[in-house]
Amino acid sequence: MTILIANIGTSDLALKFNEPLKQIQLETSTSDKDLQQDYFLPVGFDRNEPNLKEAESQLSTGELLVWQKRYQLVKEQYYQIWKVNTFRELTKCLWEKYTESPQEWHDCIRPGRLWGVVKEAVEASVRDIYIFLTDQLREVNGEKNQGADSDTIYLFEVLNSWLEREFNNKINLHKVVIPQLISPIDQDGLFG
Repeated sequence: MTILIANIGTSDLALKFNEPLKQIQLETSTSDKDLQQDYFLPVGFDRNEPNLKEAESQLSTGELLVWQKRYQLVKEQYYQIWKVNTFRELTKCLWEKYTESPQEWHDCIRPGRLWGVVKEAVEASVRDIYIFLTDQLREVNGEKNQGADSDTIYLFEVLNSWLEREFNNKINLHKVVIPQLISPIDQDGLFG
C-alpha cells in the first residue's frame, strides 16, 4: 500500500478572479488582453522561491501586474467583502460558503501547490493521503500567537470537500492535526 504524506499552508489555496483587473487597467493605462482573463491567485504566497524571478520574467505585462497585485486583489475581493482579517477566518468563511453552495464555489477554488502532488499520487494509485495541518493556540504565555491567524484547520475542510468532488471519492484524506504544544515550524518537535 502506498500513501502520500503532505502538509498544507496558505499557498495551498488559490481563488478565482473573474476579470478582476479592470481597476488595474485604469490605474496603469495598460491595455493587455491578459487583464481580461480569469485568474486563480494564491491566497498566500509569501515565499521567496529560487526560480521566482525567472518565472516572472516570462510573464506578459498584464500577467506580471496581476502577480504583483495579487495580495491587493485577494484583500479587495475576499477579505474586505467577507469582512475577515486572517487566513483562518477566510478559510472558515469559504468552507461555510462551499458547504452551502458547492456548485457555485467548486469552480472558484484550486488547491494550489498541493494539486499537482495529489494528481500525481492518484495517477500512481495512491488512495490514502495524510495531510498535516495546524490549529494552534490563540495565546501562548499570555501573548497573541501570530501563527494561529494562518492556521489550516478550515483549509483542510475546504480541500477535502473539493478533492472528494474532483476525484469522485476515490481518495481518502486523513486529517493529522499538529499538536498545539508543538510549533509547526519546529521540525525536531514534529518528529520527536
